[in-house]
Amino acid sequence: MNRILVTTDGSELGQHALTHAQGLAGALGAELTVLSIQTDPLVAAYGEHAYAMPTPKKAWTS
Repeated sequence: MNRILVTTDGSELGQHALTHAQGLAGALGAELTVLSIQTDPLVAAYGEHAYAMPTPKKAWTS
């Protein structure tokens, strides 16, 4: 394995998966890519016509 993709939602379980993926990538010398998709809380609460100012995206590093 030379590339690993791990997904996370920011939850405790997602963080646990990320920790394991980092360890595996380090042990194998593999490239780690992290994918995090989160729902906009305004859209979830008020529907697709809600609008909020964009916030900076988190940068993931391994």
